[in-house]
Amino acid sequence: MQAIANELNAQREGSVQYVGATWVPKDNQDGGLAAAAQKLSKGQISTVIKPTSGNGYYYVKLDDSNDSQIQYEYIFVPLKDFTQKLAAIKQESKLQTFIKVEQPATSQPAAQ
Repeated sequence: MQAIANELNAQREGSVQYVGATWVPKDNQDGGLAAAAQKLSKGQISTVIKPTSGNGYYYVKLDDSNDSQIQYEYIFVPLKDFTQKLAAIKQESKLQTFIKVEQPATSQPAAQ
């Protein structure tokens, strides 16, 4: 996976982040990466994972596991371009945000 990350970064510097193999508990709270890695066979790479944070996409490779821990490495592809373009559009006042708030009921049912 590191070779993949290096090649992508050579094409466009800083486009991905590689994190090497690390051991974590199987129930690690890491946005679903440990859970996704547990579903893989040793050496297999996942399909794209979009975590709850929504800040980018992950690809996980299972390296090893035992009864209580799992070892995986991953590549993180941030949504930097999207975030930067959206910020520029907002700064240029080309984007308006509308929020519709429903009016609460003002009358209550009559007591019987």
